[in-house]
Amino acid sequence: MSTARSDDKEQQRFWNEFRIGVLAVGAIALLFLGVRFLQGTPLLGRTYALVAQFERADGIAEGTPVTVRGLPVGTVEDVSLSGEGGVRARLRIQDDVGLTEGTTATIRGLAALDDVSVSLQRTPGGKPLSPGARISTAKGGTLEELRKRAVPIAQRVDSALVEATGTFSEARQVLGNSEPEVQALLTNLQSASAGVESFVQSERDRLHRVLVHLEETSASMKALAGDLEHVTGSNRDTLEQAVQDAERTVHHTRRTAKSLEQSAQELETILSGLRRGEGTAGQLLTDPRLYRRLDSISVRVDSILSDFQRRPGHYLDTTVEIF
Repeated sequence: MSTARSDDKEQQRFWNEFRIGVLAVGAIALLFLGVRFLQGTPLLGRTYALVAQFERADGIAEGTPVTVRGLPVGTVEDVSLSGEGGVRARLRIQDDVGLTEGTTATIRGLAALDDVSVSLQRTPGGKPLSPGARISTAKGGTLEELRKRAVPIAQRVDSALVEATGTFSEARQVLGNSEPEVQALLTNLQSASAGVESFVQSERDRLHRVLVHLEETSASMKALAGDLEHVTGSNRDTLEQAVQDAERTVHHTRRTAKSLEQSAQELETILSGLRRGEGTAGQLLTDPRLYRRLDSISVRVDSILSDFQRRPGHYLDTTVEIF
């Protein structure tokens, strides 16, 4: 009986040790899978390693994601100083991502925002990379390069703002000097608007009658159209003759339009001569001194006419003496 009890104890201890072993293996497996998950490595998929040499780490560390066209394809497995100078990064890439020779790695993002990744640019048509191969790197956009580019841009913007400020000052000065003229123009526009409004008010009844007449004319035209439609059935030959006459009229109209176009060209030539100051009318348009002289003569003639209206006898006596 004691032998049976000892066998039961041995069996119970065996099962306890077996459970402990299973739990230990499970814990190790979970730990392994958890580490791969935190590193961004596929839990069950196969991977291969690549090596990239950067001048600076710029925020990359173990677990930094590796992307191709924005899609995650792996993680950074290790970052260390290189004996050649710079930083050596070991990348762990998913086995189903095919990379070829000519692939370059670039560090993207800002370390201050904890948004850093290694971006791979693939080159199609090359030979597949073998595990452990070294890929070339390219410089990404950094804050220092951004600052260097921003300085000349800021200088250009500042000079543009200075020029704009000067332009606005000159425009403000011109507007200030022209304020009386602008005020007079606004007054004239206001008076013209008031005149138009008063005209519309005074002619409202007449406009109403015109609209009524237009409606009556429209009704008459509709009736005429009905009559014409009735006539077309019995006078087709006459209509054909009318169409031929209309075609001849159109042909004549085209020739007339061509003649008008030639006349317009000649008128444009005359206007060009006037703009250049050719002839008396051109000099009158372009020479302000001639305009002022004519204005002065007009004022004098107006004064003479006014004096003639006030004292017609003075001029009539002079006329009688002359004859």
